[in-house]
Amino acid sequence: MMRTLTSVLALGLLLVLGWGAYQWQRTGEVPGLAWVTGGGSPATRASGSVAPAGAGKPAGAANAGAAANRGGGKRPPTVVTVTQAVGRDVEDTVDAVGSLLAAQSVLIKPEIAGRIAEIGVTDGQAVSRGDRLFELDGSVIAAELVQARAELELARSNLRRTKNLASQAFVSERSQDEAQSSVQVLEARRQVVQARLDKTRVRAPFSGVAGLVQVDPGDY
Repeated sequence: MMRTLTSVLALGLLLVLGWGAYQWQRTGEVPGLAWVTGGGSPATRASGSVAPAGAGKPAGAANAGAAANRGGGKRPPTVVTVTQAVGRDVEDTVDAVGSLLAAQSVLIKPEIAGRIAEIGVTDGQAVSRGDRLFELDGSVIAAELVQARAELELARSNLRRTKNLASQAFVSERSQDEAQSSVQVLEARRQVVQARLDKTRVRAPFSGVAGLVQVDPGDY
């Protein structure tokens, strides 16, 4: 009788252990079973009753323990992507529509009338102040300048002779004054003709960039 009872108990224990192993492999824990190792009443310890898994422990600790058991006690490695930092310039551009205005601009026109003999500048050319841009035909004005210089030189010679004669009292002071006035008039005329000839050369009023050249040689 005792032998039969022992065999039954052993068979039941094997069934319980097999069921627990099956649950352990499937879920990592044995739901509803935990061996009581301490605490509780003497009756409970004596009867060998079981308590729910995780009893007496915080829920978080129980879950952490279960997770650790499922992972073999090791956490999976953290995946980290590493790259080298490289410094570079970042351009911040803005597209806009607008109009550009020059700080200085002027429409070049000659101060005297004449036919264009030469153009010394092209579209978009950089020029400096005083550079010759256009030249008008000044042949007639140049001839007038030669005439004015000759008349002035003759008047100066006449003034020198008049002063010499005046020092000897051969001419009156009026004649000397007229000779002096003639020199001054012819000098003023020479300066006027020279200024007209200079104006046949149109020069840049300031340094900058030439715009569109709207004339050709021969235009008036």
